[in-house]
Order: sequence, then structure tokens, then C-alpha cells
Amino acid sequence: MGDLENAIKVIVDMFEEHSGEDSDCLNEEEFKRMMSEKFTASDYKGKLNLSDLDEAFDKVDKNDNGEINFAEYVRCMCMLMKGYRRKNKRGCKEGRGRKKGGRGGNDDED
Repeated sequence: MGDLENAIKVIVDMFEEHSGEDSDCLNEEEFKRMMSEKFTASDYKGKLNLSDLDEAFDKVDKNDNGEINFAEYVRCMCMLMKGYRRKNKRGCKEGRGRKKGGRGGNDDED
């Protein structure tokens, strides 16, 4: 299995593992448990507190139903990847990519 396939599998499997058998969603408790268990890097371990996780859950739960469906979960993973990328100062060099509103290039603007 290639790196990208493995990354996709890990992200999907993590959702399936934590979403419970009776639902295809993560409730707030399942989300917090998943985030606490899966962030093991020293940059995050012990630094995530309940208010951070409450805020993250509220931001991701777009339809405000108290659960995160798979689409909302994928958006959460995208936000985490963007944050990781910014933290590591990776992105397009000036002059490469697209201008705002154009096609192709830097998609970091939300």
C-alpha cells in the first residue's frame, strides 16, 4: 500500500474505530477521546485541554446537532493538515500557484 493510501486508510479507520457501533457519527465524548488518544507527539500531548476540544468540536459540528458526521470529520482532518503545514512553514513560493479567485495553486485561504 502506498503512503497516500495508507494515510487515507488511517484517517477512515480512526473514524470507524471511535464512532461507535450504533452510529455513523462521533458524539462529543467520542471526539474528545479520539483526539486525546491520537495526538501523541510532544507538541500536542498534554497540551490539549477540554476547552480546546470543546471549541474544536463546536467549530466542526456545522449543523449543530451534537455529533460529527463523516463529512464534518473530514473537514476537521483538513483543518489539522493545514495547521500542520503552516506550522512547518510549507506552502507555495511567491509567484507560483494561483492568484485569489484563479485556478491552481495555494489553497490555504479559507
